Amino acid sequence: MFKLLNTIIILLSIGTAFSQVQHSTQTIIFDNPSSTDWTLYFTDSQKIKIEYKFIHCDYNSGYDQDMILFRVTNLTTNDLATNWHAELYYEEGCVTCDKVNEYSYGLNLSGGEVVEGDCVRGVDHALKMFYGFNDTNYTIPDARYLTGFKLGSLVVTSAQ
Repeated sequence: MFKLLNTIIILLSIGTAFSQVQHSTQTIIFDNPSSTDWTLYFTDSQKIKIEYKFIHCDYNSGYDQDMILFRVTNLTTNDLATNWHAELYYEEGCVTCDKVNEYSYGLNLSGGEVVEGDCVRGVDHALKMFYGFNDTNYTIPDARYLTGFKLGSLVVTSAQ
């Protein structure tokens, strides 16, 4: 009986290890983003779809900002967990590639669930990236704007 229980535990562990595949994703580089339509970023046609778009966030207080929003769709009927590291590119290159703990995000999605970023401040940092300020009152001459991004180390697993 003990051998059978150990065999089952080992087989379950092996299945879990193999289901945690790190997906290869693309780096998106842009010059002057203007499309406000959803653009496909990544899909594993069996599990998940990730899209992005640019949006202008007009705030009543503080400076208006341009953001990149994400929409994540669970294509299955099962619960999924996703994790990734946000790689943010500026003129000088990737500024977050060595900051894995600070720029790591994750989402848990119910079967068939779709989650989407919005302009609300302070929430859903996994679903949005700051592109730059877009406000006539923001006058810093050396303002930096995002030149690209990548959702690196993307892992999609069945939620436990």
